[in-house]
Amino acid sequence: MFLIILLTAGLASAAHFTRPTEASFETVVKTQMRAKAKNIFAKIFVGGKIDGYLDDCTYRDRYLWVDVVRDDKTVYCGAFGHWFDLSGKNMPASTLEEPAAKDKKK
Repeated sequence: MFLIILLTAGLASAAHFTRPTEASFETVVKTQMRAKAKNIFAKIFVGGKIDGYLDDCTYRDRYLWVDVVRDDKTVYCGAFGHWFDLSGKNMPASTLEEPAAKDKKK
């Protein structure tokens, strides 16, 4: 019984001390959005898109993990030094990509 309590306390303390910071979230978003910017216009305006996206996000510390909320939905969860995308999209850069070409007539 004591061993289970000790291991649980160790796991909880590891989760608490390795949860990602708000600065690491900003770094991840900036890196991913800049990497997804394909054309010259997207590369020029990516800074404004990043700032707008980050302004809409709320960072919530849950002691053992962190949540990033946007439009009342949890879009990212951070735990054990990693960020997990819960929005179903790869990253917010999907707004920067060029629209897919519709069926081209041959």
